Amino acid sequence: MAPEGGAPDFYTIGYSGRTIFSFVEALMAAGVASLIDVRYNPVSMYKPAFSQRNLMRALGEAGIEYIHMQDLGVPSDVRGLAAASGRRDDIWEWYEDNVLPRYSRNLDWFFNSANHPVALMCTEKDREDCHRHRLATALERQGLSSADL
Repeated sequence: MAPEGGAPDFYTIGYSGRTIFSFVEALMAAGVASLIDVRYNPVSMYKPAFSQRNLMRALGEAGIEYIHMQDLGVPSDVRGLAAASGRRDDIWEWYEDNVLPRYSRNLDWFFNSANHPVALMCTEKDREDCHRHRLATALERQGLSSADL
């Protein structure tokens, strides 16, 4: 979580329930310089404005850098297995076993991949319902602070 009275080290944001305009406005209000897209596939069938090309254009017009980090996403086959089992915990367990170990040992990727402050983006409005929560928690264990937009 963000330090009392200070800016967080990074933000998280989901686009569900937002227009592209309100999404970009939230990033700008927080002073975000780079958006790291942590979706495995940077495409949105239900909100095409958030597909990679359209999102890049909207962010570029606002002066915000766009970075897609597929390795931080959850492949559709893993999401499908969790949907079949009815257990979202299957996704979290897979993520903690297969993705986080590569990144939590070395935070250079986070500090050197983007202009700061950064926001980690995925689909879900509530970060507790999204794998970006697991990523944010891992970064917080390393001493960083965050805030959800």
